[in-house]
Amino acid sequence: MSGRVNRLCIKRDCTEWYAIFLIETESTQPQNVENVSENRIRGCDLGLEKFIVLDEGSNSKYEYPRFLQRSELKIKRLQKHLSTKRNGSRSSREIAFRLARLHLHVKRQREDYQNKLVSTILNKDTDVLVLEKLSVESMLKNHNLAKSLNDASFGSFAVKCIKKAKLLGKHILFVDPWGTSQFCHNCMEWVPKDLSERKHNCPTCKIEISRDLNSAKLIRRLGIQGSPPSDGGSSPAELLPLPSFRGMVNKSEAGSQHLDVGGRHKKRLRQLGEKVLACDFVHHPELFRTPVVATHANTD
Repeated sequence: MSGRVNRLCIKRDCTEWYAIFLIETESTQPQNVENVSENRIRGCDLGLEKFIVLDEGSNSKYEYPRFLQRSELKIKRLQKHLSTKRNGSRSSREIAFRLARLHLHVKRQREDYQNKLVSTILNKDTDVLVLEKLSVESMLKNHNLAKSLNDASFGSFAVKCIKKAKLLGKHILFVDPWGTSQFCHNCMEWVPKDLSERKHNCPTCKIEISRDLNSAKLIRRLGIQGSPPSDGGSSPAELLPLPSFRGMVNKSEAGSQHLDVGGRHKKRLRQLGEKVLACDFVHHPELFRTPVVATHANTD
């Protein structure tokens, strides 16, 4: 080991002991993010069908092995056997130990895969990686996807990206995920899609690509055109707002997408003096009680 050892921690995990050294070394000074060439900026879309899709194209898609799903049957069997044993007995302790070892095995598989994936992405021609700042806590409220989301562990992947980027002298930027799956990356037309729709078909520019690839290109666009926070958006409380389509949706770039709402809602909005843009539904959800459909309107 090279460097000055500042701290040593002894850790016990199941029956294994580890020595963890905290070493002080000279860090690599990253290039100013504003001076990075655009062709070295990558947009990254996270998902469950494809764990990662980069904006480069079809050769930059990475499947997720679903480690928890692989071992789920073994876990269920051990838990069932454990429930039949008397609490505190020798057999219950043995089964509990086997169950803990299995959970540890799944955790290590996940961490090993993510560490190798982060190294692969950042060691390519990438100086800036742009990610969505996902609200995992809110996503877990969907009980149909909660188990898969926990298995994917988007939060730990983002943390690994930040640490690896600091080590290599590169940048990780976070953007607002709002609208990154609903706009067309080519013409910035509002193209609403359900979660089940996996293809992006733009009626304006006639482009047809994967939904995830379209999102990755939009995320990269935000990273290039937006004004990133000084901390890259990686801290819990950003010093500046994250780059977002909420502020970039305008007539010149997004075609002035409007929301088609009922008459009484339009009257209420006129009273408030609000412009009905696609992002207003997020800021003022209490004004809308009927289904909202995005349409294209001319404000001239």
